[in-house]
This record gives sequence, structure tokens and C-alpha cells, in this order.
Amino acid sequence: MLTTADMSNASWDEIENRISGILQIHGCEVIVNGVYATLKYYLRLLSNTADRPRI
Repeated sequence: MLTTADMSNASWDEIENRISGILQIHGCEVIVNGVYATLKYYLRLLSNTADRPRI
């Protein structure tokens, strides 16, 4: 689950309860992650963000 919300002030107890419920009901694991943090993480792997992918 990607979000643009500031998760530093989130109610993690409630979020973890919902994640546990989804796992029990559907058998799916939910991973909460921020869009910006994820983009920043993967963009660091590029030497030049202006490069176009070669097809």
C-alpha cells in the first residue's frame, strides 16, 4: 500500500490491527510504504535520471 501521507504521526496500532485482519481474512500481507520514500530509494540506483531507457 503506497501513500503520500505523512506516516510519522500515524496511529500504528490501528494500522497493524487492520493489517493483521487482512492477513487473517484474505491471506495477503499488506506492506505500508510511502510513495516519496520508495521513489527516492529507487532513483538513487540511476546514475542519470535524464537517461532514456534503451528498447
